Amino acid sequence: MNTYYLAIFGLVFTTFIWGITFEVVEESLKSIPPNIFNTIRFLIAAFCTFIAIIFKNRKISISKFEFKAGIICASLLALGYFFQSLGLWENSIYLKSDPNKSAFITGTSVLMVPIIMYIMNKSRVSKHLWISIFFVLLGMGILLNPNVEKFTIGDLLTFFCATSFAAHIIFQGNYLKDGINDIFSFFLSQTVFASLLFFIPSIVEINYLVDSIEFNSTVISGLIITGVFGTFIAIMIMVWAQKIVSPIQTAMIFSMEPVFAGLYNHFFTDHILTNWGIFAGVIIVLSIIYHEYKMSVS
Repeated sequence: MNTYYLAIFGLVFTTFIWGITFEVVEESLKSIPPNIFNTIRFLIAAFCTFIAIIFKNRKISISKFEFKAGIICASLLALGYFFQSLGLWENSIYLKSDPNKSAFITGTSVLMVPIIMYIMNKSRVSKHLWISIFFVLLGMGILLNPNVEKFTIGDLLTFFCATSFAAHIIFQGNYLKDGINDIFSFFLSQTVFASLLFFIPSIVEINYLVDSIEFNSTVISGLIITGVFGTFIAIMIMVWAQKIVSPIQTAMIFSMEPVFAGLYNHFFTDHILTNWGIFAGVIIVLSIIYHEYKMSVS
């Protein structure tokens, strides 16, 4: 298989993994606060990456550039998950975001990536891209049916999440094409630093929410699934693929996450897709195929 199409398939597979782990994360967070969950999740991914490096190179060697790039990318990745969690956190200080609105707003990173790159003079935005983005957002809006009755502080925090994820895609793509040679070392620095960033707010959760923490079978399985498959395998594939695929194409493919989540929930949970949901998924997939086709013939 051509390396380019293998990278595209890899990104689709990553999106698929994230889509089917949504239910696992949601159930796990009923028994453990988000920052503690994310700390352990990224520590598991860091451990898996460490073992992979030992088997591959028998030693860890991280260049100054890989370490610096890893810290910046880890900060953006951690910020994305941090704001997303805060946006969905139910508290007495501000109104949280609705899960459907949160998913839709997070998905707007597909629009933010080309806008940020255009502002940074990193990319030209073609009319075909805008057409694709329009129909992707239309499909996501139909699929997720966001409740827009009232804009909340939680919604605003989720916009920060989408911006952070978009920036992570851009910066990681640029670093990978500017001199990252060992993607395992680069990813190790990301996972270690991200876990440290999550550990800071988790101290507050340990002190004030200790009575609500329960390491039951759901949490343990959720940590293993998200740590190994959703973080180590999925993001490692993303890191490799971004050496080949542009940040804009990466964002377009990641917009399929709610499609995979919807299909998984339709067949394996009680959340059945409506005909409108199936129609929305078709719109998103066709929009991405349209963009890829225009890229190939241009």
